Amino acid sequence: MKIKQLHFFRYGMFTDTVFHFASDGLQVVYGVNEAGKSTMMRFIREVLFGFSAQSPGMSSVGGGTFGGRLKLELPKHGVVTVERTGLRGRGSAKVYFDDGRVSGEEALAELLPGLDAAMFAAIFSFGLDGLQDLERVKADQLNDYLFHAGMTGDFSIRKLEKELVKKQDELFKPQGRKPLLNRQLAELELLEKDVAAWQRKNESYRELDRESDDVERRIAEAMEAKETLRKKIRTLEKQKALAPYVKDKRELELRLERLPESEPFPEDGLARFEEWRRQAVALEAELVELETEKEAIEKKLAGIEVREDWLELKQAVCDEREQERFMQNKESERAAREQTARTEKEELAVLMERLGSLWTEERIEAADTGFGARDEMKKLVQGRES
Repeated sequence: MKIKQLHFFRYGMFTDTVFHFASDGLQVVYGVNEAGKSTMMRFIREVLFGFSAQSPGMSSVGGGTFGGRLKLELPKHGVVTVERTGLRGRGSAKVYFDDGRVSGEEALAELLPGLDAAMFAAIFSFGLDGLQDLERVKADQLNDYLFHAGMTGDFSIRKLEKELVKKQDELFKPQGRKPLLNRQLAELELLEKDVAAWQRKNESYRELDRESDDVERRIAEAMEAKETLRKKIRTLEKQKALAPYVKDKRELELRLERLPESEPFPEDGLARFEEWRRQAVALEAELVELETEKEAIEKKLAGIEVREDWLELKQAVCDEREQERFMQNKESERAAREQTARTEKEELAVLMERLGSLWTEERIEAADTGFGARDEMKKLVQGRES
């Protein structure tokens, strides 16, 4: 990113002032004390990231619009003008692109990915406070200070390093239990054990399900056989109801035989008698056959065993199906926790990338994380917040 122009509308001591910078080479801004060098540096940062209640000139009454604009040259976007004005909150930002597009605050996140005001100040500003700290730096710490200052322009990289180490420890420790990733990995291990147990139960459920299907099939066959026997019983009952008529027929035949020969014989009586006798013989044979079938059916009915526990087995199958649905919910929950763990690992990778290629995992793990270093980090963070 190259700064090509600063245009102050009204900010600090500057009003309607424009500074131009050459496209190539090192640009040096110099001046006496209170000439506005620090104001210019703060103006660049606040136009990019927003004003504050302590912005120079915000509380003063004066003509013109408070704020200004920066003209920047970016590798991917070409020449871009960023303008920020207004006295309320962080001010209102507009971004003007070379192709005529005009965007707002959201475009700055695209132009400056992963960068905020604090990070910008740490990387692109070499503050006076950082230089004054040299008086308190021992000889064996001087090289370390210059190394960090050479990388970022300020000594705040040490604060950032300690903050990242702290965040890393809060997320994961190789032998830890309380860090977030450690707890989630332990929960994941328990869930995997639950899933394995439910898979074993699922096999038992499938076996019971197959047995249940077989039992239901046998019940259906038994019910069908029972219905067939009931039909035959109804037929036998009808034939039994006809038995008195057969008996009367026999008695009438006997009486007919005892009648005297002189008794007048009815017209076509012989044919009617023969027909009646044939029907009687057929009915007797059918009656005997039906009685035999009735006895056989009664024996079959007595031999059929209906299991009363089939309904209980059916309820057990329903319970196993409910357990399968519960296991599926557990599996979905485990997948969600795995996704959360992957997301947090990606966030850790982003933090490692922001540290730079010089800071490997081995170097971060070798960093001083003792109680003294942690107390020093807390003091530095509290000083920075105040």
